[in-house]
Amino acid sequence: MKKNGKRLAAALCVVGLAGVSNGAFERTGVANDVANVAAQGVESVEKESAASVVATPNRAEEPILIASDGSEIATKVTTLTVDGGASWERFVVGVSEVKLLKRLELRSGELILGSVEIDGAKEGAAEFRLTPTDAANLAKVEIWAFASKNAGPGDKVKIAVKEAVAKNADGKTAAFDATSLEYRFGVLVRDSGWDGVAKYRIPGIVKTLNGTLIAVYDARWNDARDLPADVDVACSRSFDGGKTWEPMQIVIDYDGPDPAKEGVGDPAILVDPKTGRVWVAALWAHNGKSIHASQPGLKMGTSGRLVLSYSDDDGASWSEPIDITNVAAEGENWRILFQGPGCGIATRGGQLVFPAQFIDENGVWFSTLVWSGDGGKSWKAGNGAVKMTCEAQVVELNDGALMLNMRNFEGRARSVAVTRDFGETWVEHPTSKKALVEPICQASLIRFSSTLDGDQSDCLAFMNPNSKNGRVNMTLKLSADEGTTWDRELTLYRPGGWGYSSLVKIDDETVGALYETLGGLIFQTVKIADVPKVGDGK
Repeated sequence: MKKNGKRLAAALCVVGLAGVSNGAFERTGVANDVANVAAQGVESVEKESAASVVATPNRAEEPILIASDGSEIATKVTTLTVDGGASWERFVVGVSEVKLLKRLELRSGELILGSVEIDGAKEGAAEFRLTPTDAANLAKVEIWAFASKNAGPGDKVKIAVKEAVAKNADGKTAAFDATSLEYRFGVLVRDSGWDGVAKYRIPGIVKTLNGTLIAVYDARWNDARDLPADVDVACSRSFDGGKTWEPMQIVIDYDGPDPAKEGVGDPAILVDPKTGRVWVAALWAHNGKSIHASQPGLKMGTSGRLVLSYSDDDGASWSEPIDITNVAAEGENWRILFQGPGCGIATRGGQLVFPAQFIDENGVWFSTLVWSGDGGKSWKAGNGAVKMTCEAQVVELNDGALMLNMRNFEGRARSVAVTRDFGETWVEHPTSKKALVEPICQASLIRFSSTLDGDQSDCLAFMNPNSKNGRVNMTLKLSADEGTTWDRELTLYRPGGWGYSSLVKIDDETVGALYETLGGLIFQTVKIADVPKVGDGK
């Protein structure tokens, strides 16, 4: 994504904004590109031509972005490369839903070779052309797209390079025969540098009883470093399903002479469906004590602290933080106890449950739960589920068990365990360390629907970097059998990032995903029906 480029005077001309319906776009689209070139009086593609045109990528890499701060952001949709000493003749681009785009630009690096304004059009295909003299020495050009004010986080658009024509020194023409790529849109909720914050990390998101979306995250003021550092828990709210977001506000901020020793972060968030109260759990690195400096005993000043804040007005204001470390872990000699970042849940029985993690007195990591049976008046930590795990997420299964899905330090697949007594005892799930690959990273897990709750089907939703080798390919996966298999998936963001995410149910048909880039947070919505079976090629 880029916000601007250097404009170069170019003989770029718009050759038409045709009032073509979506159906006509499909009928005359990319399947007939070469025929279209010939029909318009252009030389046919010659197989023996020394020049060739290559377009990359062959799939959408990331969403077309909408900036929540109102700024313009360009998203690269296609790179076109020609070899053989050829010069560019022209480019023709088709757009299935023109109303969703404001502008298309042709660029070479930082140079803007030209653009076509299409904002306000109700339907049709935009076409633009570049003369040979402007790009005679440019082997590579890029097409960038800007979202219009009509676009939202659940919209989709097909963009097809219908013609990319270049001519070599012998006068032979090379044309690119493309297939259209479907791009989704996403809202950039936060980005590096906004409001003076260097980096935004560790998202969590919920929908309140009033329908407000509340996104919480780390505001890392100086750089991307983990705690201990100058970090606050902040939030943004949306009242329209994630299309627009209020400015950032601070949820938890501890004052002190050295902000780097009083940072607080890694938030998790849940909603109590009985009262509407919104709870946020966070790790306070008091006195500079976080995961690597805390000592056995959970004492103030030598161990990081598990703190809670709550809101009774849909996130408009927040309580002073409450330290529950020694209450939740009474009698334990652990080094640290804190939440699993993302979101917590309320069970059908009314218990409030945050996924959590601790490091025992010997320095061994365990995932667990921290839960309340009295609406948040008191809290209790469970026992360790699986050693060498952390950053868990939790769902309630239809049989009443709680399933914990955990980051696994000792492998490249998620650890999974279940409990029927709020973490007193645990049983490893049959899919543990097998079903869900990971590069050792946080993940998100929610119950989207349950027949026990009156829904038509059972569905769990999961998201993480779908890779064993790196934090790439942020992928939404669905399970219809309580997490035994995950046979539907859709990749939303392919570039490398920091890989953390949080999911939320928007309505009976739609799931929302808030996830990290490299310093920013993107929000997208997806219709459950749009998530294909594994192997369907989307």
